[in-house]
Amino acid sequence: MSTVFEAFLRNFYRAEQSIFRVSAEHIAWDAHCADPAHAVFLPRMRTDVTLRSLGRTIVMDAKYHKKTLSRFRDGPETLKSENLYQMLTYLQHIDHNTPAAAKAEGLLLYPRVTAQDLRLDYTLAGHRVRVCTLNLDQPWTAIHQDLLTFLN
Repeated sequence: MSTVFEAFLRNFYRAEQSIFRVSAEHIAWDAHCADPAHAVFLPRMRTDVTLRSLGRTIVMDAKYHKKTLSRFRDGPETLKSENLYQMLTYLQHIDHNTPAAAKAEGLLLYPRVTAQDLRLDYTLAGHRVRVCTLNLDQPWTAIHQDLLTFLN
């Protein structure tokens, strides 16, 4: 289902808006190796959805989990740290191929699985990072509107 969700988002944004160029991009590591043969061991970074315009770049990571939040022991529910780490890694490396005017932003997008609708907005390491849920159990017109609103 995660692959279907990613493809749905890419195809939606290709068809329903004209401001951004939409793709799934491979991001090169900003890595320097004493031995160039070591570079082959770095994992490939591929975005789920990258939206680029002259003035903006949005890296969207589509997450399809049974639970959006996690809880450690008796603590509060929080965002999944691995999802934030992955997004920050993308943003830190994608900037090397992005004009300064288009500082990369991140959007973690989850299908809504509880009554709680998330619309979180942060600045992390100088990048805007939003975390949102999408209610897929609503009329298509509302899904359409929500998806376009995420580009604001």
